Amino acid sequence: MNNNFTMIEDNEKIPFTAGYHILSSVDIPQWIVKFRRAGMESYTKNFASFCFNSRIKDFIKDDDFELKPVDVFPSLDSLLKYRLLDIEAYTLVLINGKYSPDLSYEDELPFSVFSDSIDFSLRDDSEFLNQKLVLDDNSFIALNSAYLSDGIVLEIADGEKLSKPIHIISIITTQNEKIFFNPRVFVKVGDNVNVDIIESNLSFDCEKYFENRVSQFVIGKNSVVNDYKITDVSFDSLFVENNIFNLDDNAEFNQVSFNSRFGNYFIKNISYIEKNASFKSFSSFEAKKNSMLDCDCILNHIGDMGESDVRLFSVALDESDVSFKTEVNTKSCLNGVKTSQESRVLLMSDKAKARIKPFQKIASEKVKAFHGAVISGITSAELFFLQTRGISEDNAKLLLMKACLANVLQNIKDVKIYDEFFKLIWL
Repeated sequence: MNNNFTMIEDNEKIPFTAGYHILSSVDIPQWIVKFRRAGMESYTKNFASFCFNSRIKDFIKDDDFELKPVDVFPSLDSLLKYRLLDIEAYTLVLINGKYSPDLSYEDELPFSVFSDSIDFSLRDDSEFLNQKLVLDDNSFIALNSAYLSDGIVLEIADGEKLSKPIHIISIITTQNEKIFFNPRVFVKVGDNVNVDIIESNLSFDCEKYFENRVSQFVIGKNSVVNDYKITDVSFDSLFVENNIFNLDDNAEFNQVSFNSRFGNYFIKNISYIEKNASFKSFSSFEAKKNSMLDCDCILNHIGDMGESDVRLFSVALDESDVSFKTEVNTKSCLNGVKTSQESRVLLMSDKAKARIKPFQKIASEKVKAFHGAVISGITSAELFFLQTRGISEDNAKLLLMKACLANVLQNIKDVKIYDEFFKLIWL
């Protein structure tokens, strides 16, 4: 496969509806032509069936998006409102997908960060390019690769024990520009490492924008990574996020995600879990207005005796639309694994919509698999119980909403981070 991932011809506007037709099932997009000419046919398979989505097409309809980065910064007042910035950490800041060394903490970092010419940095890791990220049915990853220009590569050496978390802050601030950008975040953790990572996705003073991000975590043997993620972005946004997790033998990955504001949010998490490795992910989403949430989690157990646990919770208000899909594959694990999935959507409006689709491929009787799926509203019995305790009806509904979102707190191990997540959810 050709490793030339830089396909950018210029920094002019991207006319989605006049030539590129990026998500059309009929026309062939220009970036697919580029990939075919570069000998990267595997990225373009199943394009039409995977990418056809009316919500995305409506969002980009009749709009020209700027591909070039917008060099503006958020106001200090906006940043000061964000609580997690108070946590002492090694801070790495991306502005509109581009790494900002001026705003980052770079003094005596106990790990390596690469940002300039990120495509060259990634190209040096042939295993990453040729094996770990070849997903034939994922055209959004192909799109990210076609226009890859910004992001960071973070490498933590074997045996490193960090004294404080790494905080990756991604800030979108477009002002009057409509931008389209494709950042990539690559975190490579060596063997026998213990690290906490905080990911903050924020937007301030934003015009309509389209972010197509790819993040990958490669976690070495016997390493433990605790990942804490916050998303608070513009309602007038299209945020497509593909996250790939590769866990080596005996590795452990624990993620807690709280998403309090978003517009059109499409998430796909794909994990590859080796022998005795553990992958746990707890996520809460507060869907408001006419937000669209499509969350797809795929768990691939490729080694025996592994463990996975995915729990998805959402409160759906107003005219929001929520979809949860979970899939577990255990065909390579004849000696057994333990896996569980739980999804719950609390409908707070007659106009809100929700779908839950759990799917499990079990290949051995030694696999222990559990799943649960619930879509419900608030019952009269729940309201009556709280009102008998002197709580008003409005406060009772708010309490039940917060309780649903707060399910993620049980998986937070750091006390300071727990306190900040508690404030974000409950206050």
